[in-house]
Amino acid sequence: MKKVVKAVFEFDGENLNSEGMTLNVRSCFVEGVEVPVHYAILLLNNETRNEAWCFFRKIKNVTLMRGVREHVLETVFEKGFEKGWCLVKKLEAEAPRGKPRFYVKANWDMKPDEHHVDITDGEKCFRFWTEFNAAKIGLPPNLYTEYTYTGFGLTKKMYDEASGCLREFFAFTEKLNNASEFISSTRAEEALQTFFSDRQKAYEMLARIEVDASRRKRRNKLYERLENEGVLKFSEGYIIHTWRSVYFVSEDGYVRKPDYKKSISVKEAVFRAVEKGKLPKKMGEVEDRGKLRDVAEVIGKIKPELVPVILP
Repeated sequence: MKKVVKAVFEFDGENLNSEGMTLNVRSCFVEGVEVPVHYAILLLNNETRNEAWCFFRKIKNVTLMRGVREHVLETVFEKGFEKGWCLVKKLEAEAPRGKPRFYVKANWDMKPDEHHVDITDGEKCFRFWTEFNAAKIGLPPNLYTEYTYTGFGLTKKMYDEASGCLREFFAFTEKLNNASEFISSTRAEEALQTFFSDRQKAYEMLARIEVDASRRKRRNKLYERLENEGVLKFSEGYIIHTWRSVYFVSEDGYVRKPDYKKSISVKEAVFRAVEKGKLPKKMGEVEDRGKLRDVAEVIGKIKPELVPVILP
């Protein structure tokens, strides 16, 4: 049974001490935001609490990575509010504020990385590796938004051109990245490269990529549904998924198995069957009684009259 006990403790920024008892404080949350436990001293101390709360609410509303916010609050504890207010002012001045902007990747010590740049609008962020020294071009470090790694590279010439059309480049990158899971990296890279040489052709390539990605996404979702539900009805009968494999069952109980070695080919066969009513070209009759028993067990839940046909 959960009980609440009121007691008086002394807090040193790491431990709560009272009457020979020590409770270790491993984390601290203020208004739902995790802060360094040391900062709690400033929030609780009568001499610092007013400014500490003011500072906390200020930095809480600045879009920052979690680690950066904690670093600033720790800095206030160690070096004072004056240093903290200077940091906040600088962070606010460099913030993206909804407009795409290039930043240099920040290493763990918040110093610029030589090999990567980020482009972010404060909500989404995409990272590129660079063929030039990214730390020497004067970009502020990205301390604001967690990144998605594109895997794409930028030359200095490409970076300069992208800097002249930030909104367009950001939108193109976002669409390409959204589709990248469903296309080859080579195809995505080619589209990005073409953006800098032939803009119209690049958008034509992107349009085809998005069509293909949308189809493959639908295909994958359909196969996931088959895995979860075990059976799909289609125009020619039923598609059954068991722990062994995928099977096609006709309306009169004839069981066949797609004869493909690659799982992607099986997914494609399922998709074409449901979307277009086309049976796989390569299928073999199933005679193994164990496999037929698995199929009968699944289809019996929705079509019990087929069970004695499959297992006479």
